[in-house]
Amino acid sequence: MGAELEAFSAAAPKSPVRELLEAEPDTAKFGKPERLADGRRVRVCVEVFGRGTFKGVGRNYRIAKGTAARCALRHLKVHRTR
Repeated sequence: MGAELEAFSAAAPKSPVRELLEAEPDTAKFGKPERLADGRRVRVCVEVFGRGTFKGVGRNYRIAKGTAARCALRHLKVHRTR
């Protein structure tokens, strides 16, 4: 059982927010949440200095923040491989 636990621990899933903050610890800054006009959704922006600003929308702050982080990670991965 120990080998299985080690294998899982090595590849444990991380939240996109944590992954972004580990990849860009000094340059990624999340903004304050904004309530959209429909009153049901929230938008959060994350700025990665020198790389861009990315937005995420969701039913609440946590979902919107995760969506913004996913968007930033996708952009960063595409531009690292070039």
